[in-house]
Amino acid sequence: MSRTVKLILMGALMLALAAGAALAAAPLICPSGGGLCVGTPEADTITGSGNVDQIFALEGEDFVDGWGGNDLIYANEDADTLRGAEGSDVLRGNSGNDSIDAFSFDTAGSTDQIFGGGGNDEILAEDGNVDSIDCGAGLLDRAFMDPTKDTVTGCELVSSSGEVQADAMKSLSQETKAMGATR
Repeated sequence: MSRTVKLILMGALMLALAAGAALAAAPLICPSGGGLCVGTPEADTITGSGNVDQIFALEGEDFVDGWGGNDLIYANEDADTLRGAEGSDVLRGNSGNDSIDAFSFDTAGSTDQIFGGGGNDEILAEDGNVDSIDCGAGLLDRAFMDPTKDTVTGCELVSSSGEVQADAMKSLSQETKAMGATR
């Protein structure tokens, strides 16, 4: 094979790899009418539609924001960040060390169901609403909750301190900015 052909093939391969990386890094926005929304095998930033979404984050350390609607959001094995936001949501972590936010942008009267999964998860649900929290099989799960409203199962560390939650929210906010997500 001539040197020119090799250079052309090598250039085409590099272009194809770069295009694939660019596609994986692009934010995913769920269809405007709601429904099924599936991530990629790479790290994604996925934004819900504002309607009822069923979002599946695949491999990679994903950031998922359900926006409005009563969403079902599923993490995968990696350390994912899930935000339910407006509506009564079901948020399911998986085996990674997940950050699950059922607090930010939540609407009054909504009822969230949060499942941590197998990792050491951090769950924020101190929102003034009745929520159900199951931290899962992790060995060092933390939940910030409403002590007179929420039911909590399987969490090693439980707190309702606004001060501690403010620190956690600052940490989550910095993580959100690092992932490139804005609201």
